[in-house]
Amino acid sequence: MAKPVIVLQLYTVRDAMQTPAEVVESLRKVADIGYTTVESAGLADMSPADFRKACEDAGLEIISNHASWEEMRDNPNTVIESVNALGAKFVASGSPGEYHSAEGYAKFARQSSEIGKKLAGAGITYMYHNHAHEYTLFDGRTAMEIMEEAGDPAYFKFQLDVHWVQRGGASPVAWINRLAGRLATLHCKDMSVTPKSEPLFEPVGAGNLDWPAIIEAAQAAEVGYYIVEQDICQLDCFESAAISYNNLKSWLG
Repeated sequence: MAKPVIVLQLYTVRDAMQTPAEVVESLRKVADIGYTTVESAGLADMSPADFRKACEDAGLEIISNHASWEEMRDNPNTVIESVNALGAKFVASGSPGEYHSAEGYAKFARQSSEIGKKLAGAGITYMYHNHAHEYTLFDGRTAMEIMEEAGDPAYFKFQLDVHWVQRGGASPVAWINRLAGRLATLHCKDMSVTPKSEPLFEPVGAGNLDWPAIIEAAQAAEVGYYIVEQDICQLDCFESAAISYNNLKSWLG
């Protein structure tokens, strides 16, 4: 297996990337931390080609992108053109609200498998990115279990977010083990709680998740990309991204 890659989901530093000039400066800061690879999230009114050039000028590769599922369903060729222009090989989505039922999640996974098949024909891998609501129980089965069973393993892959698994009351380690072979990338962020039991997003290694066990399971599952994402930063966003990078680098070698 190739050496795992530590990636930054640029949503983490989105507030510092509102204009093309800010994009250029922020990408330089990301590269200075040590990142060589990013996942895009919004292009600050830049074309995919221009955004890719800005990344390349900073020494950064775009490995994946997030897109709306509705756009994938209604305009798959547009998504393919955009992902190819970015130079990415993965694209991820969540699920629309209309599908939040047992029957809906199964239908969603089947439809997404068809979309994933079309994307695969263009050399792009589709991934489903979870949050906490996928651990809602429907007659004793979680939405994640329903999608895992209904989706085609060849075309319906997962981008497991360990923070949201934990917040949904499930085990990140158990789900990494369960999805081995379908786990295209891993979203890495930590979680702590306030004295009032309110959950907080934390840099990797700064919260309560069991990272030694998570890393061991992810390595056994041959995860190739560990994608740092922090939805809300208590510290400066670049400082948070650096803490996550340095901790993952020390664990992954």
